Amino acid sequence: MPFAWVAADSVYGVGEIEMALRHEAKGYVLGVAASHRFNSWIGKPGVAGTAEAIADALDPGAWQRLSAGRGTKGERFYD
Repeated sequence: MPFAWVAADSVYGVGEIEMALRHEAKGYVLGVAASHRFNSWIGKPGVAGTAEAIADALDPGAWQRLSAGRGTKGERFYD
């Protein structure tokens, strides 16, 4: 089935699926645990450490609160 991008939760893992998506030049957003470690890819800006440490180092203005739609308890906001 043709697709342009993928969004997945950490339950699917990130290693194999990320490499397959990169190989096929597909866009992706993958949820990870706060303890997941990252290292920069060749030719990309230097970023390394856990997801939590990288997120904590961002300027508060880098975050944008968005809604994932209404749920049974109202809007489902995420940063």
